[in-house]
Amino acid sequence: MLNESRYVWHPLREAISKRKGWWAQRLENSLSAGLPDVNLFIPGQADWWIELKHAEAKISKGLQTTVNLGLRREQCAWLTHAIKLHRNVALLVRIGDGWYLWQSATAFKLAMSKTKWVDLLCGSRYFRKVEDVVNFFEKGNGK
Repeated sequence: MLNESRYVWHPLREAISKRKGWWAQRLENSLSAGLPDVNLFIPGQADWWIELKHAEAKISKGLQTTVNLGLRREQCAWLTHAIKLHRNVALLVRIGDGWYLWQSATAFKLAMSKTKWVDLLCGSRYFRKVEDVVNFFEKGNGK
């Protein structure tokens, strides 16, 4: 949780704070298992539900590197159910200096266990900077 806050939430919150009218709420909820970490409100759009993760995998070892993003079963179920209800949901993972985003039930299932990096890359979006992630959210769900 400490690395997640430091390397993912803090930079994301800072980038969001520069946007007029945007509001992001970090959720710490022990009553509802699987609830995503952040609820993001953007004026004129549906809200976003974002699960944050930080991974310290050495991706530079190649696409066959095994990574574990640590998504819990309850988190996968919540995100998958929200997709079925046409909600804007995302799994946002920071690995090194890169930001990766997934929006599919298949990717969420893969993120629950050790998986080859090459398999996780399928269906992901890559961003070099957190500002690029925020721009993606601004443009809508990208579907």
